[in-house]
Amino acid sequence: MKNFTQKIIISIGLLFATNITTYGQDCQDVVAGMGETIEEYAGLYNTCLQDMGGVSNQLIEAEFWRNYYETEYNLKVQELSLLQQELNLLQSQIYNPITQSDIDAAIASFQISLDSMQTVLESSMDTVNIGPHFPEGWSMFGYSCQDSTDAIQAFSSISDKIEIVKDEWGLSYIPAWGFNAMGSLKFSEGYQIKMTEEVAEFYFCDAVYYSIIGCTDSVAENYNPDATSDDGSCDYIDGCTDPDAYNYYWMATSDDGSCVDAVLGCTSSSSSNYDPLANTNDNSCLGCTDLNAENYNWAADVDDGSCQFSGCTDINAANYDPNAVSDNGSCVSNCDETISLVVDRSYGYYVWFEGNISTILSSGDVIYSGNGTSYVISNFQNETYGTRVLFNVDVSGVFSDGEICQTNITVCD
Repeated sequence: MKNFTQKIIISIGLLFATNITTYGQDCQDVVAGMGETIEEYAGLYNTCLQDMGGVSNQLIEAEFWRNYYETEYNLKVQELSLLQQELNLLQSQIYNPITQSDIDAAIASFQISLDSMQTVLESSMDTVNIGPHFPEGWSMFGYSCQDSTDAIQAFSSISDKIEIVKDEWGLSYIPAWGFNAMGSLKFSEGYQIKMTEEVAEFYFCDAVYYSIIGCTDSVAENYNPDATSDDGSCDYIDGCTDPDAYNYYWMATSDDGSCVDAVLGCTSSSSSNYDPLANTNDNSCLGCTDLNAENYNWAADVDDGSCQFSGCTDINAANYDPNAVSDNGSCVSNCDETISLVVDRSYGYYVWFEGNISTILSSGDVIYSGNGTSYVISNFQNETYGTRVLFNVDVSGVFSDGEICQTNITVCD
C-alpha cells in the first residue's frame, strides 16, 4: 500500500512538471512574438514619421509656389490695368482728334511762355559802354566789339583828333589823307594810335550782359555774393541784435525790437544776496566755495566765510573738533591711533579712497600702505565718489583696490 501511494504521488508530480514546462515554453513563444510585433510597429512608426516629414516639405514647397504665382498674378493684373489705361487714352484720341483750334491754343500758350521768358531776360539785361581811353600822343588799344567795323566809320566822331592808326602788320588809317589801308577793326585785335589831343570818353560799341538776380544784402541769411541785381528776396533772422541786451541773439540779422535791458545781480536763489529782479549774473553770488565743506555751494562766486566742515564731535575724544558741524567717524581716544582708509582705485601719483576723508587729512600727513611703508600726502580733494589724494611719489602698484590702509592723526596737534 505504501509503495502504491508513493507511485501515485510520483506520477502526479511528473504530470505537474510536464504541464509547467509546456506552459513555460508557451509563454516564451508569446513574449518572443510580442517583441517581434513591437519591432514591427516601431518600424511602421518610423516610416510614418519619415512620410510625414516628406509631406511637410511638400507643403512648404507648395506654399512657396502658391505665393510666387500669386505675386506674378498681381503683377500681371497691374500690367493689364496700365495697358487698359493706355488703350482708353488711344481711344479717346481716336474719337476726339486734335483740331486746329487745339493746335492754335497750344501755340498761343507756348508763345506766352516765350514772352514771359523774354521779359525775364530783358529785365536782367544791362547795357555797358565799352571803349578805350586815348591819351595825347602814342598809345595802344584793343578792339573788343564782336562785329568788325570799318576804321573810317569807327573813328568818324574823333577823326579830327587822330594823326594815324596802325595794325599789327603796319597797315594804317590816316584820316587827314582819307587813307585807309588796314580796312576794318577786328575783334580781339590790337592797334597803335597817335592822337593830337586826348579823348577820354569814346566807345566803339555797346555790350549787353545778363545780370544775376538775387539777394545783394550781405547781412541777409540768403545773401548771394554773385548777384548783381537785388530781387527783393533777402531773408533775415529776427531777434535782438544788441550785444549788451539780456536776450541778445547772436544769429539775428534783423532787430525785431524785442531787446530787454540787462539787469546785473546775483541770479542764484541759493545765495544770500540773491536778486530776484536780476536777469544777468554778475558773478557776485555769495556762499561757501570750498569743495570739502558740508555746505559747499556750486553756484557761489565769492566765498562769504560760511563754510562748515565735518569732524570729530565727541568732546571726550583726543581729536575733538569744536567747529565740526557733523561727525565723520574720525574720533580717536589718543593721538597715537590711526584711522583705516579703504582704497577705491589708484593711478600714478593718485589714490582714490572711499568716502569723504578730506576733513581728517592735511598736506604732509602720512598714509601707510598694506606692507607698512609710509607715503607723504602732497594734496587732496573731495570728489563725488570719494577723496582723491596726491602723493609726492609715483605709487603705481603700491595700493590695491579694496586694500585697507592706515593714516596718522595730525588733527590732534
